Amino acid sequence: MAAAEFRAVFQAHGTPFLALRETPRFLDGHAEVFIDEVSPLLQRLGLTHVAAMHLFDGVPGSWTEGARDCCFPTGIPFAVRSVRIDVDAPWPGPEMEREVGAVLAPGRKVDLKHPKILARAFLLSDRVYVGQQLWESDPKALQERHVDNRPFSSPVSLEPRLARALVNLAVVRPGQSVLDPFCGTGGVLIEAAHMGLDAWGSDLDPAMVAGARENLSHFGLQGDVVVADVADATAELGVEEVDAIVSDLPYGRSSSSGKESLRPLYRRAFETAARVLRPGGYAVMGLPDGESARDVPSGVEVTDVFLVRSHKSLTRHFVRLRKRSA
Repeated sequence: MAAAEFRAVFQAHGTPFLALRETPRFLDGHAEVFIDEVSPLLQRLGLTHVAAMHLFDGVPGSWTEGARDCCFPTGIPFAVRSVRIDVDAPWPGPEMEREVGAVLAPGRKVDLKHPKILARAFLLSDRVYVGQQLWESDPKALQERHVDNRPFSSPVSLEPRLARALVNLAVVRPGQSVLDPFCGTGGVLIEAAHMGLDAWGSDLDPAMVAGARENLSHFGLQGDVVVADVADATAELGVEEVDAIVSDLPYGRSSSSGKESLRPLYRRAFETAARVLRPGGYAVMGLPDGESARDVPSGVEVTDVFLVRSHKSLTRHFVRLRKRSA
């Protein structure tokens, strides 16, 4: 899911990301984007921990001559930090930091305590990738929006990192709209609004709607939230079309399902997506199993299914749907 989120952020920017190597914890690739445009994109990410601009890669002890001539800035104090990607990577982190530092040192000043820029050495089982760090996730910022730090919460609320990733998977850019028709306490809406998106939500439970509004206000964010059934959400919001739908559908919460059987409810949610999404728009929906995704109507197609383990007895299936273009 993290790799798909990364690609989706660049796709929303109109810049395809070409993957050159992908493992469960590492993604290396190419995108043609100006360096000053990268930071806003990376700051959107929820599941990525570190992003760096590729400098060189190879087998330690056998670096090419080009490694010394890479585009790493000169005259600015730097340090090297290693990241162990594969547990069986045969190179010790401190040793790699010293070796990469020696490769980069000519014409550059090493400052281990107060570096102005960082080089990251990503240790894989067969080679080491070295890049200039562009961005690193801020756990404290995410923690501030954690469920426990909201004035209104529910035990089934999405964690900020996951909610953020789901919004990104919907391939939306600032200024576009995201609808969560089962918004609950507003976890998806908080992340969408935080990213500069128009956050629209609805829920059958008036208490949840009031709580979602309170949570948005608590973080100084704007969003429109109404009491409505999934089929009536856009009408109650006064809109006809949305750019994306992102929602963790109910799986036993009577307040959110109105005691309606879940399978028909999911089917109506898919039908709503087919009706109100703009052509080519995406919906990302959380389901309790993959079987439920078989009910999608002809107007939308399943492009991806991501499995996220919630706890020992529950694995959520997050399905990404795309409305077919006219």
